[in-house]
Formats: sequence, structure tokens, C-alpha cells
Amino acid sequence: DEKCRYGFHFLDIIGEICSKTGNARVVWLIAGRNEKYLEDKIKALKNKANVMEPEFLFPSGLSPLDEESIRLIFYKSFERLKYRMMEKDRFENDIYTNEFLQIIQKKSKGLPLFIKMLVEDIKKGNWKLDKLNDLPEGLENYYKRLLSQIQVSDVGTILTPILCFLALAKKPLTEKELNFLLSENEIKKLKTRLGRLNEWDKLFEKALSIGNIVLKKAIFEDGTEGITLSHDTFREQLEKDVKDSLDTAFVNLLDICRNWESKRESCFISYTLRYYPHHLV
Repeated sequence: DEKCRYGFHFLDIIGEICSKTGNARVVWLIAGRNEKYLEDKIKALKNKANVMEPEFLFPSGLSPLDEESIRLIFYKSFERLKYRMMEKDRFENDIYTNEFLQIIQKKSKGLPLFIKMLVEDIKKGNWKLDKLNDLPEGLENYYKRLLSQIQVSDVGTILTPILCFLALAKKPLTEKELNFLLSENEIKKLKTRLGRLNEWDKLFEKALSIGNIVLKKAIFEDGTEGITLSHDTFREQLEKDVKDSLDTAFVNLLDICRNWESKRESCFISYTLRYYPHHLV
């Protein structure tokens, strides 16, 4: 789903290979979220190439993680904290139960992404084991809590547009490209003011550090690092909760692309020339 989202036409390439190989007995196993546009693309392979009707192995998605699976994740993620978790183990009716694990399983609904974010938050000191009852219910509310926290500070002032630009971008963006985009939108006054105080770089790094829970790194072919959203569900959450900010970022992005001739020397020119048509569509 990430490959298709960035327009790399992964399934089209598979279809082309299938059409060239004829009746070769090859099984393609493709992993991704069961989104409608992906389902349509996969089914379209049958018409484009000489392949069988695609079969979805998990049409309803994977089953949620149980308490023991969550236990293994926490034991692997923490050296000392796992012993505090063990203190809550109780042996009842021939099975071990654990209050902490029961709370996490209930709040997360067994969703691995929720648990991954919780692990990162605990490592950063944002959650304590004895406060797990206060965890948001479900992934959507976890995202809502994060967005509400970042919107009331200077860090939130720049992190929100960073997240929006990453949600809109057709590829991962480098820190240099993100800095350029912030210089060209409504944040430029703040950047100018903080730049004079030599505080901008610190604030930018802090914003990326705080947002790290929903971000991930991507390595380009030349070895440079880019940044993108860690999961498509957060992009969808931004569309619900900060739609105005997302719309503003989109207008800024189009303006930058539209005025590409005046920005020939910028670090963003290659992105503009390659992806401007995609944004217009």
C-alpha cells in the first residue's frame, strides 16, 4: 500500500511481468492493508495479464494480538521494566494473567501499531505502567491525543505543517526539503525570528524528535535519508483532525511548485519537476 501510495506502480510492474511470462507457475505474495484501491488494482491484474483471480489470504485482516504476544513485545523492548510487569502476573485457572497486559490489550484492541507507539512513549517517559488506565481507547484516540499535545507550543507550530507536508508529499522528504517548505509557508516569520536567536535549528530538531512516534526514516538510492509518516492511518487522521492545516499546506505546496522558475537553485526543484503534475491531478 505504501508503494502504491507514492506512485511507484508496483502492481503495474507485476502485471507486466506476468504478461511476459505467460503460464509460468509463479505465486506472487503481496502484503498490504486491504484498501479498496489496492483491491481494485490487484483484481485488474487478471484482465491485464494471464493470471488467476487473486485470492485474499486474510480478507478481514489479521487477528488482533493477544496478551501473550503483547508480553513478548514488551519483554523484548524493555530490560528492567519487564520485571515490574512480571510482578502483576497471577496464575488463575491454569493460566497466567497480568493486569498491565489486560489493560494494554483492551485499550489497543490488539493493534500492533498502537502497541508500537505505546512502547516508544514509555521509553520517552510519556507513559508510566501505573497510568495505563488513562490510555486512549483505540488508535484514533491515540492520534487525537498526540495532535492535541503538539498544537499548544512553538514546537507544535512547526510540527503540524511538517506532518501535513509529509502527508501530502509523493515521496519521503529530506530535512533540508522540509526546512525549505517551512521557509516558504506561514511559518517563515517564526523561522526568521528564531533564526536570529539561533534557536530555529534546535526547535526543528525537537519537533522531529517529538513527532518521531509517527515518523520513520527512508533511505534513498544515493544513501541520503528522508522522512515520511510511519503509517497511512496517521495520514487519514490528519485529514479528519487538522484538515484546515492540511489544506493550507497543500496550497503552499502548489504555490511553490507553480513558481518553480524562481526557485531553480533550491533543494526542492527536483521534487517540483517530478511531482508537480501529480499534485495537480
